[in-house]
Amino acid sequence: MKNLILASAILASSVATNAMAQTTTELFTAKLEERTIPIELISKVKKDFPDNKIVEYRSFPMELLGENWVVKTNPDADPNTPVDTYQVEMLGKDSKVSAIYSPNGNLNSYRAKLKNVALPLEIDKKISEMYPGWIAAKDHETITVNKKNETSKYYKVEIKKGKEKMHLLFNKDLELEKSIKI
Repeated sequence: MKNLILASAILASSVATNAMAQTTTELFTAKLEERTIPIELISKVKKDFPDNKIVEYRSFPMELLGENWVVKTNPDADPNTPVDTYQVEMLGKDSKVSAIYSPNGNLNSYRAKLKNVALPLEIDKKISEMYPGWIAAKDHETITVNKKNETSKYYKVEIKKGKEKMHLLFNKDLELEKSIKI
């Protein structure tokens, strides 16, 4: 009887592991040579981020479905398929930027990891009021999303109090949208 229970448990574990493995897909991205990038896109990136150095271009499998951007997860993607979205990695004086562009040069979104850059005063004030005794890290991240001719900028901030840490996300109106203990 013990062997039957043990065998059943192993089989159930194997089925669960296999089911989880099947739901995981690999995201195909490919490093691209600058000579393969449309000149309009390169010009737009340099205009949008004049003080940053372009480090790398990558293809990014993303498409617009209705009002939302979604990542295409095709594990059998052909690296020779035309690129429909570009990921551009850049370095600035106090930042590391990852931007997503369409082939015609439209900036869809970007993340900027900022080092030793002051937060907007209003966010500093809200952190002090809402989390007395907590200290905001000197580094933070901004996330900017362009959708339907509207730009939304978010601030992701890590705060600390002793050994406790939290991530705070402030929306475009500088209102706290989310807090997560880490």
